[in-house]
Order: sequence, then C-alpha cells, then structure tokens
Amino acid sequence: MPFYALKRYKKPIQDKRRQANGEPLRRSWHQAFLSPSTPNSSRSSRANRNPNVCIHEAQISVMVTGTDERSWYGLAFVDTYYHGDHNPEGVADLAARFQPANEGRARMLLDPIALNELNADIPFWNPREWFLRILEIRVRQVLSEWQDVVECILQRTEPYFHPPASIYPADSVTSDDPERHAVFRGIQQSVNQTTTFMDNVIALINKTIDAWTTFQKSDAVHFSSLTTGPGRAGSPQMLLRRIDGHIRNLGVMCREVEAQRQRLKTLVQQGSTDLQQDTVNIAVNSQQTGEWMMLLTIVTVVSAES
Repeated sequence: MPFYALKRYKKPIQDKRRQANGEPLRRSWHQAFLSPSTPNSSRSSRANRNPNVCIHEAQISVMVTGTDERSWYGLAFVDTYYHGDHNPEGVADLAARFQPANEGRARMLLDPIALNELNADIPFWNPREWFLRILEIRVRQVLSEWQDVVECILQRTEPYFHPPASIYPADSVTSDDPERHAVFRGIQQSVNQTTTFMDNVIALINKTIDAWTTFQKSDAVHFSSLTTGPGRAGSPQMLLRRIDGHIRNLGVMCREVEAQRQRLKTLVQQGSTDLQQDTVNIAVNSQQTGEWMMLLTIVTVVSAES
C-alpha cells in the first residue's frame, strides 16, 4: 500500500536506505505549493516553527507465510523513516515495550505490527484472522496519511476559485498590462506542477484500491468461513466490511482530487483563452487607432489645402 506522508518539517527527512545506484530507496521533498507563504497564527506552535510541507514516499506491506495453519509467520514491512528521531515504530521504542514495568511486574505485551492495538499475549491460532486484523489497522493508517495530504491539497488550491474566478491574482495586472502574459506563464507553470503532483496522488491511491478489488475477487472467499478466536472482539466478516469502508473512503478522496485537478486545468485553459482574446482585441484596437490617425491626417491635409 503506497502512500505519501505529509510532515511539517524545516526540511524533508532523507531515507538512509539506498538503492543499487546510490539513490534513496524512498524519495522525499519540500512541496512548495502546499506550504503556506506565512505561518497561520491559528496553527499549533510546532506548525508555526516548521511551515514547510514535506512529502515522503512510503509503503506498507502485510503478508502471512507458512506451511499450514499450525506453522506460520506474520510479517509487516513498514516505512517509518519519515518520523525522524521521534519514531513511534523505531527499534528503541519497540524494545522498551518488552522491559519490566517499574513496579516489578511485566507489562502487557503489545503487537508492534498492529500499532500496539492488539495484545500479543493472546495468540492467534488462525493466520488468516491475524492477517485481516493487521490489514484493517494498517489500511486505516494509510487512510489517515492520505487524508492529511488530500485535505492540504484542497485547502491550498481552493483560493484559485474564489471570486473573482480568474487564474490571475485579483490585484496583479489589468487586461492591457504588458506584464499580463508573464504573470499568466508563471501561474500556469505553478498550476502545472500542482496538477502533476495531483496526478501522482491519484495514481498511488488507485494502486491501493485496485489491490483491494483484486483481493475481493480472488482471495476474499477464503476468509468467509472464518470464526473469531477466543479473547477477540469483532468477526472476520466485520473486519472485511471495515476494510472495504476504508477503501471506499480512499475512493471518495481520490475523486475529490480528480475533480479539483480538472477545475484547475479548466481555469488555466480559460486564462489562456482570455489572453488570446486580449491579444486579438489589442491588435484590433491598434489597427483602428492607426486607421483613425490616417483619416485624421488626410482630413488635416485637405483642410490645409482648402
């Protein structure tokens, strides 16, 4: 399940893992158009200190492998580098959970793969039930990360559509200003970068949606007869419905980004049309002015000869 992790840092955190060519395994960058020009006083103090919006590529994979239902391993591969030094899923944090409590009694062991939502002292006897519970928790996590990204996109692009509905800033230039074309080209470049990022967001969200659709068609039938293990709340069927609900919410967000992207493209096209019309009007006005000047010259000459 790929996703973008949006964090407000002074600069993006680099993934220390490297590919064969020396490049980071996951990319991270400062996304300029998502960052406010000035810190908003209503934001938290931390957000005010770190107004830059940084995007980090990330991915979560969950799998179960083994010879049968009595001998199996559950695995989760989770990117956490973007948390930096305060990593809630880091090795140091995980090790601390297995230390004795201060009063001398052992702590309840929590399953780190389940984001500490499951008691690791209560075993899962069926690997498919464990898989569903972990998948629901991690899909919910991915949904939360995407919500931050999509909310920021919609918030930062909405001012383009406020009255006056124009691709040009309200106080920038007039229709006959010689800088109008330069202003439009700058805004057009910014909007193109924005829509490119939105295209990437849409593509990544659709990857998760497509993976779930494939799972429903080919693998969901193997979970239909599952029963809930002892000490666990919620049936496997309920977990499937929850996951499906998370995926549907992803679809809603994806369509919101698609609609906003189309609005931006339409606005740029309208701005381009307006500029072309302005150019035509200026040419016509110049021609008419020249004709009037020529007529005025002729009239002046005739009057002088008379």
